[in-house]
Parts: sequence; structure tokens; C-alpha cells
Amino acid sequence: MRAFLSFLIVFAAFAIILTILSASISTKQLNLSKSIEIERMHAIQMNIKELIIESARLGANTGLIEYLESRIAEGKILNKPVIINEEEAKIAARKKSQEYLKNIIKPEFYDNFDRLYENVFEAKIWCGFVDSTLLDRTKNIMFKEKKTLVCDNCLEIIDASCESYIHVNTKIDYQSIEKFETGDSHSEVSFYKESSVNFGVVGISSFSKKFNIAMISYIPTSEVSK
Repeated sequence: MRAFLSFLIVFAAFAIILTILSASISTKQLNLSKSIEIERMHAIQMNIKELIIESARLGANTGLIEYLESRIAEGKILNKPVIINEEEAKIAARKKSQEYLKNIIKPEFYDNFDRLYENVFEAKIWCGFVDSTLLDRTKNIMFKEKKTLVCDNCLEIIDASCESYIHVNTKIDYQSIEKFETGDSHSEVSFYKESSVNFGVVGISSFSKKFNIAMISYIPTSEVSK
């Protein structure tokens, strides 16, 4: 009887040890998975930033070339030198830049995003005035509400107001223009909006319900696309 009781005690102790080890392994696996997903989300945000920058650059270049070609065509018809208004060129480039950004943030983008990342992550692209306190508060609210949010008074990138956050510096090849060609004309793009209080930026928010991970960041003005 004592031998059987001793066996039960040993067996129970062994079972407890196995349970503790199993829980420890599960916790480590969960922590490892979460760590991997944090790195993955960071990489995703970097990819979205690159997508924004490249789309804005392509849009700005397209807008500039379209404007220049229209002026060149007019010069040819009138048989006169091509007249370029640089402010008009910048406006054309900026409008086309935001148009390209709107195109990538259509519902299909989010649908493809969900499929690509297996509905683990959600993302929103926005523009607005922020500081570190506001970004931290928005991140905490995402944790609380378990969803992707833009910061207070920020707008999703499809809003027309976000156009003012896109700055374009046009580089016009005037030597080629004289020959009725666009030549090496191109645009440089950066994202910012000045204010006496906060700084206006284009940013990305993302959240994972599965892993309870929230991230919010913005494109630094130093990341100029050429």
C-alpha cells in the first residue's frame, strides 16, 4: 500500500513537472512567435513606406512630364518657344502624385494586404500633425480598442487635404525643352507640412489582433525620393 502511495506521489509530482515544463515551452513559443511577428510588422511598415515613396515619385514624374508635353505640343503648334510656368509644373506633379497614392490605397489594396498577411495585420496610411505624445497615445488606444487607428485630427491618405503634405521639387531640363523634348526632367518628392505647433507628416498605423501588436510610424522628411 505504501509502495503504491509512493508511486502515486511520484507520478503526481512527475505530472506537475511535465505541466510546468509544457506551460513554459508554450509561453516561450508564444513569445518567440510574437517576437517574430513584431519583426515582421516592422518589415511590413518599411515596405509600405517604400510603396508610398515610390508611388508618389512615379506620380510626380508622370504629372510633370504630362505638363511639359502639353506645353511642348502648344509650342510646336504655335511655332514658338516653349513657355514653362514652374509653379504650374509643381502643382501638376503634386496632384498626380496624390492621385497615384489614392490608387494604391483603394479597397483592393486592403483586400490584398489581408490576403498577403493572412488577416493577421491591419494597416492604415494617413496624414496629419503629430508629436511623440500623440503617437504614443494613438498606439495605446489601438491596444485598448484592438484595431488599427489613425491619430487624432489625422486623415486617411485618400483625403484631398493630404495633397498639401506632398512637396515636389521639379527639375526641368530646359536645354531639352528648347528642342521640344522633356529630356532628363524629373521630380523630387518629400512628405511634410510645417506648423508652429506640431509637424505634419505622412504615416502608417498597423495592428495585429492575433498577437496584440500595435505600431505607428511616419516617413521622415530626410527620406526624399528622387
